[in-house]
Amino acid sequence: MSAARKAVAQALAIAKDAGGTGIRMVRADNLFCTADVVSACHTAGAHFSLTTGLNPSIAAAIGRITEDAWVSIH
Repeated sequence: MSAARKAVAQALAIAKDAGGTGIRMVRADNLFCTADVVSACHTAGAHFSLTTGLNPSIAAAIGRITEDAWVSIH
């Protein structure tokens, strides 16, 4: 288990154990933008918003998102 995945999993477990009942949201910068972190969020049932650097591959993926697929973050 990567250090980032472990940190996210522990934080989400603490929130749950502390009695948190709302939506758990993980927001992180590009250092946490990994498949391990996304997997930890999915496993815990948490929502996530991760930033990432922009490279040609990511720019192409963003370009394939249709206008009606974007979701606002509140």
